[in-house]
Amino acid sequence: MIFILKSIFKKLIIVALIIGILAGGLVGLEVFSSLPEINDESFYYQLADPNEEDGILILEKEDYFTSLDDLSPYILDALIAIEDQRFYKHNGVDPIRIMGAVLANVQSGFGTEGGSTITQQLVKITWLDQSEKTLKRKLVEAVTAMRIEKRYDKKEILYVYLNKVYYGKAGYGIKTASEYYFDKDVSLLGLEESAIITGIIQNPTLHSPVNRKESMINRAKTVLFRMLEQEKISAEEETIAKNNLDSVNYINVRE
Repeated sequence: MIFILKSIFKKLIIVALIIGILAGGLVGLEVFSSLPEINDESFYYQLADPNEEDGILILEKEDYFTSLDDLSPYILDALIAIEDQRFYKHNGVDPIRIMGAVLANVQSGFGTEGGSTITQQLVKITWLDQSEKTLKRKLVEAVTAMRIEKRYDKKEILYVYLNKVYYGKAGYGIKTASEYYFDKDVSLLGLEESAIITGIIQNPTLHSPVNRKESMINRAKTVLFRMLEQEKISAEEETIAKNNLDSVNYINVRE
């Protein structure tokens, strides 16, 4: 009797493994059949936008920078510090960041921290339906991010990301956001302004300078702290910038 039960159990395990492999294969097939076509036109100038008739918004080429050298010296350090600390070390997907995000969400509540890299975020805003919250979409996002990193270098990815990402009332692109919120060219942004404008990215509604100033300042303080942690600024610079956040001048802000 025991022998028969062991035999049945082994067969059940084998059947379960076969089903798992087949299911995994079907998911993999569905994922790879859903991968977007990557080309320079879509990479540089396309945005996935459900408000457009065909779901795609084409950005005007003249709105773009010619080089990352046009940025304030603080922008890239702030962006990488808060959005993707291991940006220069991963291939589009960062397992360490994913595990860190899982732990943060378990400890502090869901939504505390995301596991997507800058490259994954770029894939999402360029090709994918952001309202879709499925495993398939996350897998498509991850695979596409790795394909992007094979085709484009890190500087190109940063360049395109900063010019596509959404900044709330200011619309798309850091150049437009800088002019909208601060009436300044993006090359002239100080440390405080760079922390504020970078902090908006996570949640443009929640961290908006237009009507969520307290939340915006708290997020900017987090950006400054992360920059300090990564030794991009000194403790003195962090303290001065945090104290100056309340006195930053804005335009297009509703009191």
